[in-house]
Amino acid sequence: MKKKAITGFSLIEVLIFVTILNLFFIIALTVTVFTLRNLQANEHKIIAVHYQDQLQEWLTYEKEKDWDSFYQRNNTYCFNSETMSWSSVGACGFTCPGINCLAGVFNRQAVLISSNDTVNVEMKIQWKEIDKDLLVTTNSVFSIWEK
Repeated sequence: MKKKAITGFSLIEVLIFVTILNLFFIIALTVTVFTLRNLQANEHKIIAVHYQDQLQEWLTYEKEKDWDSFYQRNNTYCFNSETMSWSSVGACGFTCPGINCLAGVFNRQAVLISSNDTVNVEMKIQWKEIDKDLLVTTNSVFSIWEK
């Protein structure tokens, strides 16, 4: 009588295969999580630049509307409302995410310093990204057109 050859995989071969497959999935998951975090950070940066452009346009409008009043505004202002106004004097306390933040994530503030017929404006958009604070800053100089 002939003995049948036993075909199949041994337990060790199966364990090695499962281990290699698990390592592949762990690496794939790590790369996916890292990519998604970067995508979210880039998305937040794009939105922050949009809020900064919005503030820049509003400040330009305010300067054109009444230069004398604009020139007198030496202070720090918090612009965390979709409808901007000069009512929030003082730096934004960083409590985001929360109800007093743009889109529940961002703080937007401007520091105005007047000197020599110009107004220097430092605009800051700040937000938290998982474990770190991120910031987009722009400096602008406003002056009166008529001179």
